[in-house]
Amino acid sequence: MRGALGNAPVAFIRNASTIPVIPFDRNEHARLRQEISPDRPIVCFFGFANPNKGVERLFAIADPASHHLLLLCDLDAANPYHASLLRLSRETPWAGHVTVTGFLPAQRVAAHLAIADAFIFPFPNGTGEWNTSVQAAAATGALVLATTPDP
Repeated sequence: MRGALGNAPVAFIRNASTIPVIPFDRNEHARLRQEISPDRPIVCFFGFANPNKGVERLFAIADPASHHLLLLCDLDAANPYHASLLRLSRETPWAGHVTVTGFLPAQRVAAHLAIADAFIFPFPNGTGEWNTSVQAAAATGALVLATTPDP
């Protein structure tokens, strides 16, 4: 590419999250927190659930005795991978400690992101600055754990 570009300047332009950061509303936060998990820390995954995202790893990383998993994603029972995630969410020891939101508009996603205590992105091949889900999670100020590609 360098030859084709000649002396044209090259710059890295980072993409950004499409999810807004919403102002903190104590009442909305408390209401949503009560609805999702009033007494356990919320560990959240946000984005498309595909095998290359390693979402199933969350069920081994988080502790079903003390965490609530919030899967901010759409899961279709007709999709084999999604069906396996739904099965894990309904089986012991996770039964009753997983919330799958399905598709939500950006404002509702932002509200759910705001109540998470931590975000985990366990991608088998890693993630990077290009991932807008990680960027949206980081914008909340909560703890974000993400795998990185091997150097």
